[in-house]
Amino acid sequence: MAHRLAMDKVHAITTLHSQGMSERRIAKTLNISRKAVRRHLGRTPSKDTKAPTGEAPTGSAASKDTKAPTGSTNEGVTGSPRPSRSECERFRPLIIEKLEEGLTAQRIFQDLQEEHGFSGKYSSVRRFVHKLGQGTELPFRRIEVAAGDEM
Repeated sequence: MAHRLAMDKVHAITTLHSQGMSERRIAKTLNISRKAVRRHLGRTPSKDTKAPTGEAPTGSAASKDTKAPTGSTNEGVTGSPRPSRSECERFRPLIIEKLEEGLTAQRIFQDLQEEHGFSGKYSSVRRFVHKLGQGTELPFRRIEVAAGDEM
């Protein structure tokens, strides 16, 4: 039978884990895969489980009279959370000006750090430049070669 561990190994997994041994070390000690250790640790019964109470199944006619648990309804929820403001927003005019000069996001980031004490990350500048939609376009370069010549 594949994928089945003997009960002594299952017991050893739970015992060693409760003693603070890592999953990797348990797997090495018992000569089983880490995935098997994880799988069996996930199966350990919870101490807070309760037996069924005999209430009506969800969706039945008898369950429609019951109230939802406290805090489970969406009352008082006012839309989605406000999006966070970019650290680059206060430098918007400066970033737009530098984009018009043809500078890359990397160069803008370096200038913001050196000249204005910008403490953000390069990825935030790159994201901000992308949202502005004014990335620098690569110039079209045509290379003319006489017929039959190789480059």
